[in-house]
Amino acid sequence: MYGLILAPAGALLGSVTIFAVGAGLFVDELGYLLIGGKTHEENYSKTSLVLLVIFIVLAYIFREQILFGR
Repeated sequence: MYGLILAPAGALLGSVTIFAVGAGLFVDELGYLLIGGKTHEENYSKTSLVLLVIFIVLAYIFREQILFGR
C-alpha cells in the first residue's frame, strides 16, 4: 500500500506527479481490498476490475476537486 504514503506526501509537497502515482497505486488495490481478496487471482477477478474502472471514472470526474479543492 505504497499509495497510502505517496498520495498524502505528494499533496503535502505540492507534487501532482507524486500524488498521481500514489493515488493510482492506492486505487489499483482498492477494489481488491473491498471484495476481501485473498489470492492473486482475485486481484484480476471481474468484480475487482469493474470496481477499478469505477474508481478511475470517479477520479476523472472529480479530478479538479481532488487536485485543487474546488
